[in-house]
Amino acid sequence: MKIKPYYILLKWNMKHPENRNRTNLYEIWKEYDETYLFDSILYSVIEFYDSLSEAREHKRRLLNG
Repeated sequence: MKIKPYYILLKWNMKHPENRNRTNLYEIWKEYDETYLFDSILYSVIEFYDSLSEAREHKRRLLNG
């Protein structure tokens, strides 16, 4: 059985010292593990998506205001 991936739109906490060299405020991650908890002070999760195109569209809307 093939496992279907999902996509996570993240917003990086640019004020954190670990992120000082990052150039992008938003990033999309591809994930397969539905039980993984995304919890970090380095980023916040904006939304989960079933397709990459949906995640890219939301990221585009956030960047363009």
